[in-house]
Amino acid sequence: MFESEEEEKNVMRRPPRRPDAPVLSRAAAIWSALQGALALTIVGLALALGAHAAMPENDLRAFVFVTLVLMNIGLILVNRSFGSSIADAILRPNRALWILLSGVLAVLAVTLYWPPAQELFRFGPLHGDDLAICLAAGAGFIVLLEFSKRWLRASLQS
Repeated sequence: MFESEEEEKNVMRRPPRRPDAPVLSRAAAIWSALQGALALTIVGLALALGAHAAMPENDLRAFVFVTLVLMNIGLILVNRSFGSSIADAILRPNRALWILLSGVLAVLAVTLYWPPAQELFRFGPLHGDDLAICLAAGAGFIVLLEFSKRWLRASLQS
């Protein structure tokens, strides 16, 4: 899917990487760790929220799983480009991305709402308010990463 991405506009104006420079820079490692820590925190908060609300175990399992899947989708969208905004990333055409996301969401819907799949994964029903919380967590994750990306980009340029 990332192979189908268009190159960023400034790709030919960037200097090449020094041969002795590490492939994974310190900034890239920090950015990756920040993303992972934030995703883990949000999934953990979803688990704590559901447990605090005394959700049945099967419902809680579905709730946390959907939150985790949405974190992964958020990571894909945010990491399409480090130099552009999420709006640019979403509007930039990439057929493979939309096929992948459609497939992921379709499989997610099947696992949540088709009884044999629900039984296989031991998922309980995910109600509208639960789904809204998962979607809000995913949107909040993307917003936090976008602000973090801008902050990191500004600090690297200073």
